[in-house]
Amino acid sequence: MDVLKLWYGLAWDRLEIRTATPYISADIKNHTGDGYWVGGIGDTTVMLRYGIKKRTDESPFSAALDLGMAVPTGEVGDKDKYLATNAFSVIMGGGLSWVDKNQRVDFDGRHAAYVEGAHSIKPGDFTLFHGHYVYALSRNFDLGLEGYYRIERQTEINGKGQRDAATECYAGPKVQSKVPEWSYMMGGAAVLFPAYRDYPAGKMSPDTR
Repeated sequence: MDVLKLWYGLAWDRLEIRTATPYISADIKNHTGDGYWVGGIGDTTVMLRYGIKKRTDESPFSAALDLGMAVPTGEVGDKDKYLATNAFSVIMGGGLSWVDKNQRVDFDGRHAAYVEGAHSIKPGDFTLFHGHYVYALSRNFDLGLEGYYRIERQTEINGKGQRDAATECYAGPKVQSKVPEWSYMMGGAAVLFPAYRDYPAGKMSPDTR
């Protein structure tokens, strides 16, 4: 499964507006090798982040609160192969950051609650914890680790639970490239591997993300 996310943000003194739209590409196969491809634009996330504590020379920590929503921009398509459901969600969370010379640690947590969308599908509410550590090798390149832990409730179709609740944890190495002259411009890539997967009802999941 490949996921490409495009982020764009606007920042003021303590307030940031962030938006991300993913593009998803996945080959779904069974044990015989037969399968199909699923891909397209996913739902857009729009977040407001308010800084409740700024980083200073005396304190390397910063903290922020998040409030946002998922906007149904995804390609709905066949209900058995859907990438999105045209379901809105409300997202609440926050984050902590620590910076010391060449090192940086970021930790975010959020909870998303969905309403019913297309095909009478209500996606499962989820709680997500995401963190990363990077070390600056130079002015232009960082090397680090990234990981997430996600707890997802079961999907509902026509009000009936689908018993597809899931808990998973993925982690792996990452690289980042920075443009110092443009202080907020960077690009990066990560390869994540499963550290923990619990799918009580059986669920397909990729060995690499």
